[in-house]
Amino acid sequence: MILQSLLDLRASASPGTTTLGQPAGWLFDAFGMVPSEAGVLVSERNAVGLSAVWTCVNIRAGLLASLPFNLYSVDVNGRRKLAINRREHSILHDRTSPEDTSYQFRHKMAVNWLLWGNAYALIEWDGRAALRYLWPYHPTHVRVVYGTTRGDYHYVVTGQLDGKYAEKKVLPEDMLHLRGLSYEGVQGISTIQNYRRGLGMAMAMEIFESNFYKRGAMVSGVLTHPGRLSLEAAQNLRKSFAENYEGAQNAGKTIMLEEGAKFQPLSMPQSDAEFIASKRMSRAEIAGLFRIPTMLVPGADDKAATYASSEIFNRQLVDYTLRDDCTMWEHEFNSKLFPQGDHASIFDLHDLLRGDSLARAQYWAARWRSGSISANEIRDDEGENPISAPSGNKYYVPINYVDANAPPPPPPKPNLALPDKDKNDDDPDNPDKDGNGNDGNDNKDRSRTSPGQSPANPPANPRQKPGKSGANHTGFRLLFSNLVAELKSWESFHARRAATKLQGTLINPLAAELLAGEADSVILAGCADALAQRIRAIEAADLEVEFDRLVAQIEAAAR
Repeated sequence: MILQSLLDLRASASPGTTTLGQPAGWLFDAFGMVPSEAGVLVSERNAVGLSAVWTCVNIRAGLLASLPFNLYSVDVNGRRKLAINRREHSILHDRTSPEDTSYQFRHKMAVNWLLWGNAYALIEWDGRAALRYLWPYHPTHVRVVYGTTRGDYHYVVTGQLDGKYAEKKVLPEDMLHLRGLSYEGVQGISTIQNYRRGLGMAMAMEIFESNFYKRGAMVSGVLTHPGRLSLEAAQNLRKSFAENYEGAQNAGKTIMLEEGAKFQPLSMPQSDAEFIASKRMSRAEIAGLFRIPTMLVPGADDKAATYASSEIFNRQLVDYTLRDDCTMWEHEFNSKLFPQGDHASIFDLHDLLRGDSLARAQYWAARWRSGSISANEIRDDEGENPISAPSGNKYYVPINYVDANAPPPPPPKPNLALPDKDKNDDDPDNPDKDGNGNDGNDNKDRSRTSPGQSPANPPANPRQKPGKSGANHTGFRLLFSNLVAELKSWESFHARRAATKLQGTLINPLAAELLAGEADSVILAGCADALAQRIRAIEAADLEVEFDRLVAQIEAAAR
């Protein structure tokens, strides 16, 4: 009966050939298929014949398949650690089954998901209820069977199961199911069938263009004859015309006219700007359908991409496409494979978010200065070997950083004592004076010496200020620490500039504080140069020692 119906429909249809790729209308009716409005059958398999669909699906599937897919252990506080020694990590990251590597598995799943709206993979557990393999199945081999209550459903898989071709019932917890846009939330909608009208128009345009170049005459007009031609003469003229002027190989030939024949110019569809614009619009719509920047789809954008626009498009691809894809994949994998929540499989988008070398350098410098990352962590992210020195694993912050919530430090107590030389001997309130104007001691000169020093033992360096050597110098110590942190943070370090800054900001004022007379400028300049050469190697624990060394060098500069 079915065969007879097909023959009846074929007999009543207009003459012509039909193929399974582009069936005629009678074949649509026989199998109940609905063609697109353009009269072209659109399916998930023949839609990839459009270059724009092929490009978009390959880009998204390739990115999802090539991204690192790592397994992390998660503690009770939510902190994650790479679980590289777990067998599940090897399955997700390297090989999911004897048939597929992790790349091949994810690429298959992504292609099925993008075209059919659904992707299925059977989870095989071992005897300890641990993950063993993941087996992908084509969406046409899996169907969802609903129960009588909400949430009651299971899958029926048709294919190679347990060594034979059969059907098998699979519970939801044993099936990875990636679904696209969905109404009821269990099965996704086919992207291709949902956009059948637009894809049918794009395929019709390609078929028209292909047939034009296959059968069309590569001339700019048509040939007319003033008289009536016999059947034989018309056939000869048609044959001669086809042999000499049809096909791409005869494009541009001059037509020879005989017996009053005339040439009537016609415009070619391929030279019509509206036809070209329609093809470009169709490609742009397909790019939007798959959320791919038009810059990545050939023929979808007539504007040349610049470096700035490429950066923006790449960032948009990550923010508005891949982030959504990865979140959906991660939730499905983690809820089915690790329902206890002690492990999580996560895509690593870090490589796609990298900027150029300058942007990366600024990013790492900012994080290193804030103490949120060490030098070895930076080198590991850049694919370089770690530093063997202990400093590679240390975290550094500027020494002048304080807690924003801490109370301000108390102001320093003012020093009300005046030097001896500033005392006024005529002041009647001076308690040290006696009636004779002396300071209460028989030896007035002894009152002018510092504690533990007699007039017979003057200071070793007459130009050094008494009591200054070895003092605390809290302000200068803090200034020294700030300068060290600032110079070490320079992205482009220059020793000469650093020495000039050190001498003008720290060394010269410190010399004026330490020394009573004029200091040797050559020695001070040498101190600045030596300090600038080793400034980047100074650790936080060495600041006190370096400051005391600088003080000793400056004291040696007294003339």
